[in-house]
Amino acid sequence: MADEITYRLALDSEIDKINGFYNEIYKKQRTHDQFVWEYNTAPAGKSIYVIAEIAATIVGTQCAIPYYIITKNNTEILSAKSEDTLVSPKHRGKHIFENMYKLLIEECKNKDIQFLWGFTYADKPFKKIGFEIPFKSTMGLLTISSFKAANYFNAITSKKNFNSYSKILALSLYSSIKYKLLLLKKHSELKLDNNDINYNTSNINYIKYDNLFGLKLDDDFLNYRIHRNPYSTNYKTINYRELGVLKASLIYNITKEKIGYIIQVYFANDLNNEKKNSFLSQAIKQTSLNKSKVIRFWGFNHNLQNREEIDVFTKCNFVFLDRGISFVGLKLNKELEIDFSNFVLSRMASQGTD
Repeated sequence: MADEITYRLALDSEIDKINGFYNEIYKKQRTHDQFVWEYNTAPAGKSIYVIAEIAATIVGTQCAIPYYIITKNNTEILSAKSEDTLVSPKHRGKHIFENMYKLLIEECKNKDIQFLWGFTYADKPFKKIGFEIPFKSTMGLLTISSFKAANYFNAITSKKNFNSYSKILALSLYSSIKYKLLLLKKHSELKLDNNDINYNTSNINYIKYDNLFGLKLDDDFLNYRIHRNPYSTNYKTINYRELGVLKASLIYNITKEKIGYIIQVYFANDLNNEKKNSFLSQAIKQTSLNKSKVIRFWGFNHNLQNREEIDVFTKCNFVFLDRGISFVGLKLNKELEIDFSNFVLSRMASQGTD
């Protein structure tokens, strides 16, 4: 039948065809090399990439990127992140999303992937096929330039009217006042360095509490996500050490639009609150973060470690908005005893394409 929908795994020879589908709908210009980096070179292995077709024309895509998960006691779990969820607007309502996932889940199980996870603003379709949605992110921001930040947020919001802009501007002005107050705060002077670090070694595990787990942020993953990222070469690291031992660290980048993103933070368990606040304040004051329009931080409050991070950022005058994206999770191994609320997350779990 001419309009019969077929589902299968994509071939490497079809990358440009997939990009053509993606770029046409999203009005972007994702390149062949960008696709290969994102989906074919993650440390845990090549992505499982499903396409839906009608008469050899792609009408849907769905993939899973394998990622290693680490626990506090260094137990390693193979997971996969759901990405490139896309159905042609012309063919929605035909159960393409659900059928792509049937094949994807089957292939993930064949590769011993223990659970699927990801982020979405479209909760309903994921709930329908069995995903849990236990929490959402929060958006933390510290505004450096109020009017430039307001224009930036207005450009990316779906509502473009006077009332919407007025609210955005008021928030930006309020946040910029908080930034100026931060500049006046007195903190202990700490000696900082800019060395790249590894968050999962025999001496360091950024997962601080029992039962928590998170992405394995070792050299292999950081090389993939940060150092080989074709979308940005502007990632920087800043650290604080005591007697050579890492006590605090963050990774950040500044986009071409002068938006600062704090990607990852680390605070040692024995670092007191005053030094945590001093480190974050000095990291902002001493780096190019203070030259951006606004600094953004992806906050989560679903477990103790993520809540502690929000507390540090709040004390350094970040404003947090509960307007974040939903986390979705699906256990493929029903015997796996995990609670998705114990997933320690940061912007490192995003794809690094913004």
